[in-house]
Amino acid sequence: GSGPTYYVATNGNDGNSGSSSSPWRTIQHAADTVSAGATVYVMGGTYNEKVTITKSGNPTNGYITFAAYPGQTPTIDGTGISLGSWDGLVRIYGASYIKISGFHVVHSSFIGIMATSNYAGSYPSNILIQNNYVGDTSSSAIYTEDGSYITYDGNEITQAQTMNGLGGQSNEIMNIVRTNNFEIKNNYLHDNANFESICVKEGSTYGTIHGNEVTGGTSHNSFSAGIYVDAQGRPSQNIDIYQNKVHDAPTSGARGIAIGSESVPGTGSMKNVRIFNNLVWNMGAIGIVAGPSHSSGVVDNIKVVDNDVYHNGLVDSWGGGIIAEYTSGTNIYIANNIVSQNQARGQISTDNGGNSVVTNNLIDGNNQVSGSNYVTGNPQFANPSGGDFHIQSTSPAIDKGTSTDAPNVDFDGNARPQGAGYDIGAYEYRS
Repeated sequence: GSGPTYYVATNGNDGNSGSSSSPWRTIQHAADTVSAGATVYVMGGTYNEKVTITKSGNPTNGYITFAAYPGQTPTIDGTGISLGSWDGLVRIYGASYIKISGFHVVHSSFIGIMATSNYAGSYPSNILIQNNYVGDTSSSAIYTEDGSYITYDGNEITQAQTMNGLGGQSNEIMNIVRTNNFEIKNNYLHDNANFESICVKEGSTYGTIHGNEVTGGTSHNSFSAGIYVDAQGRPSQNIDIYQNKVHDAPTSGARGIAIGSESVPGTGSMKNVRIFNNLVWNMGAIGIVAGPSHSSGVVDNIKVVDNDVYHNGLVDSWGGGIIAEYTSGTNIYIANNIVSQNQARGQISTDNGGNSVVTNNLIDGNNQVSGSNYVTGNPQFANPSGGDFHIQSTSPAIDKGTSTDAPNVDFDGNARPQGAGYDIGAYEYRS
């Protein structure tokens, strides 16, 4: 921002000026005081408070930034704070042009960090939630609804959806709800409860989900879906899911990446979704699924291209590698994927009749649908048990892909193609 800089410290006083030598005591006082363009640096220590942000930045003066002072870790601790049934320990309430960066947010009796309308006509927009650690939240860790231009970047999420005293499920781990123009990138989600981890739903549109890692971890070792995009009764379209790692949830119902349109029939639509350059391995159910079987709305124009899908379908008989499961889904395109050692229904399965195009995939193991121009054999991953899916020089995936709808770069950001043709899978071989 272009405005002044203020400071908050555990030894401060809200009657002070807010300067570095005379800091405020509470983050809430800072939120009530500053205006567009201001930066609030919060010094290390524990702040046992709920923070509600209602003031906005603007395009002219810039964001209002709440940030950890460089090299220090401020913790917003909700111990003993009752939030009621629908609130966040940090809540952006109808405000826009807000950045929240570098905090630990822990022990929330409902949501960790949330952005919502104020129910009086002001909606959150241009929100950046970055580089925070959010842990032990009864409900979601990070949640936005009815927003626009929302970015989650570089956050670590663990022990979310513990449902302490709440009972049942309340949304998912990291949510985007009824939001346009969003980006979810570089986040690390692990050891959370058995719900969808990254969930984009209810008609959220025009967004990207990339560079994230979702894993069961050691304490829970399960989740319903690593990344789930669901129209849920509203039109949703133009979403790219790429360069993510989803792995190690070898329990019943666990899917890597899932696309659906749960709704009353005819009221929702999921269109124009691209899933490319992702790594999915060791899931109990399905690696990548286009249209879960309980979807009832439109699922159309879904492209699943250049992914590595390895050793999934470990528990459920309906599981497998890549599955086009929704019987009335249309224009499902499955190409250039390495599908290897997936169990149950095998490498590729389509339940939507002739509405899927399957081509140029490398198939390693039992299979239901091969499609055209496929190759078979061991893909020769460098170290799949260690999560390294680079291919070696004699891999049958090399130069056997199609250029149609192939991304311009691979998982590492290297240009495609590197050799005489496009390689199958998330990585181009580089000698």
